[in-house]
Amino acid sequence: MRRTVLALIILLGVSSSAFSIDELPAPEDIVGASCGISYNALRPGMDFEFVIVGRVKEGWHINSNTPTDEMFVPTSVEFHLPEHFEVKKVTYPPGIFRKLSFSEKKLSVYEDEFIIRANASLDNSATPSEQDVEVVLTYQACNDQLCLEPVYRKLILPLSIVGPDVSIGESGFGVFEGEQENSSKTLGFGSKGLGLTFLFIFFGGLALNLTPCVYPMIPVTISYFGGQSHGSHRRLFMLAVAYLIGIAITYSILGLIAALTGSLIGAAMQNPIVLSFVALVLIALALSMFDVYTLKMPARMNSFAGSPKVGILGSLFMGLTLGIVIAPCVGPFVLGLLTYVGKQSNPLLGFWMFFTLAIGMGLPLVFLALVSGNIGKLPRSGEWMVWVKKVLGFMLFGMALYFLRTILPGSVYWTGMAVISLAAGVYLGWLDRIKGMGKPFSVFRKIFGVACVALFLWLVVAPGHTFVSIRPTARVEWLAYSDVVVKKAAHDGVPVIVDFTADWCIPCEELEEKTFSDPRVVGKMSRFLTVRVDLTKGSSDHAKELRGRYRVAGVPTVVFIGVEGKELPELRFVGFIRPDSLLGLMDKAIPK
Repeated sequence: MRRTVLALIILLGVSSSAFSIDELPAPEDIVGASCGISYNALRPGMDFEFVIVGRVKEGWHINSNTPTDEMFVPTSVEFHLPEHFEVKKVTYPPGIFRKLSFSEKKLSVYEDEFIIRANASLDNSATPSEQDVEVVLTYQACNDQLCLEPVYRKLILPLSIVGPDVSIGESGFGVFEGEQENSSKTLGFGSKGLGLTFLFIFFGGLALNLTPCVYPMIPVTISYFGGQSHGSHRRLFMLAVAYLIGIAITYSILGLIAALTGSLIGAAMQNPIVLSFVALVLIALALSMFDVYTLKMPARMNSFAGSPKVGILGSLFMGLTLGIVIAPCVGPFVLGLLTYVGKQSNPLLGFWMFFTLAIGMGLPLVFLALVSGNIGKLPRSGEWMVWVKKVLGFMLFGMALYFLRTILPGSVYWTGMAVISLAAGVYLGWLDRIKGMGKPFSVFRKIFGVACVALFLWLVVAPGHTFVSIRPTARVEWLAYSDVVVKKAAHDGVPVIVDFTADWCIPCEELEEKTFSDPRVVGKMSRFLTVRVDLTKGSSDHAKELRGRYRVAGVPTVVFIGVEGKELPELRFVGFIRPDSLLGLMDKAIPK
C-alpha cells in the first residue's frame, strides 16, 4: 500500500523554473507545531481536550486529513498515552479545496494555521503525578514545484495530575484571536448581533445564484413547473413555496449535521461516493428532459396523499431531491458557514442558519417557477419548448460530468464535455425534427448547432484538454537505477539522466505526462542512458543511500551525469519543467 502524504498541494501553478537545492528548507522547518490541553492540570475522572496547533510556512502547504484521492496519505496525529488516559475522538479541520494549475483535480489542503482537537479523559483510578504524553504529527510539505519527504514530528506534552480537592482552571490553549478572526472573515461577519448575521446569510444565499452550484436547478425548475401551468396563480405560488421548503429542509439538515459533527460534513460532501450519487441524480433528471420517463410521485404516495395534495407533495419532493443535488457544491461561503456552525456546536443555530441560506438561494427559483408555469399559456409554446427542454437536458448531462471533475482524470473529463457538445450540436441543430416553427427558428437552431460543434472542436484541440492528452505518442524507457549500468555508461561514453520520482508526487506525474512524453524529448533521450529511482518507499536502505549520495531533498529531482561519469551540477533541476527547457539542458549534456 503506497504511503503518500504527498506533494500534491501545489496551489499556485507549476513554474518552468527549477529550485536550487540549497534554497530548500528542511522538511521539519516547514510546519511549526505545538501541543497543549484545555486545563492547566487534570483531576482523576475528568474529561479534557488535547489541542495541536500547526502553522505552515508561507508558500508551502500540506495535505488535509481528508484528501480528495485515496492515494494521498492524510495529515494525522497519533497519541502515545500513559496508563489511565484515553482519547475518544479526534476532530480535524476541513481542508481548503484548491484547483492547481498543473493538477487535474481539486486538492484538499491545509495552509497557514490549522488546529486539531481530540476529546480525551482521565479515569478515576489515576493518582497525583507528573506524566508525559507523546503526540506524533504526520505531514508532508509541498510547494508549487516539489514535495519534501514525510515528517513524523514528535511532540512531548508534560501533564500534571492533581488530587480531587485541588482547584484547576482552563488553560486557554487553542483559543486564539486569530482563529476567531478567521471564522469571521470566512463568513464575512463578526459579533454584530445575531439578526445581522442571519441577514448576511440570507444575502449570501441570494449571491449563490451567481455560481455554478445553482445551474442544475434552472433547467429542472423550468421543466417541472412548465407542466404545472393549469390552475390558479395562487396554486402555482403554493407549489413554488413547497419546492422552496424542500430545498430549505435539505440545507437545514446539512447545518444540523455540521453542528453535531464539528463541520466535518464539508469534507465528507467532497467524497467520490457522494459526488457520484449526485451525478447519477443529474443524469436521471437529464433523461426525463428527453421524455425517457416522467418524474412524478410514486403511486402509493399519491394514493396516500389524495389527489388535491399531489402537486404540493410533488413539488416538495422535487425540492428535497434537488437540495441533495446542489448540497455538495460547497463554495467558499458555504464552507465557511459549515466551519462556523461546526465550531458553535449548536444544532438549533445550525439548522436555522442553513434554512435562512436556502431561503435566500431559493427565492429566485420561486420567481422562475412562477414564470415557467405561465409559459404554457403563451401561444404556440409546445414545439419550441420541447426543443428547449432538450437543450436543458444536455446541460444537465454536462453538469453531471462537472460534479465528477474532481474524481476523473482531466483527459476523461474534457473528452466527456467535448462529446456532449458535439452530440448537442448535431442533434439539436439538425437531427431533431420540429415542424411548423418557421424559418427564423430553423436558422436559430442551426446557429446553435454550429456553436456547439465549434465548442467541441475547441475542446479537442485546446492544450491539456482531450485527445491531445489521451494519445501520448511515445514514452521514455526507464531502467531501474544500478551502479553497474551507470558505470558501464561512463565506460562507453554515454551521458546519463537519473530521475528521482515517487507515486505520490503530482509534479512527477506532470513531468511524465507533459515533458517526458513529448516526441522531441523522447527522441533526444535515446542518446542518454535513462535510469529512475523510485522513492515511493523512501525508507529503504537503498533509497536512503541514493538520496544521500545525490543530495535529493524533494521530488521530482533530475540529475545529469556526463560522459566521464561525474554529475553535471549546473544541469540538475528540481520540480516540473517544460519540454523546451529540458531539451536545452539535454543539449548541454550531449558531447559535441
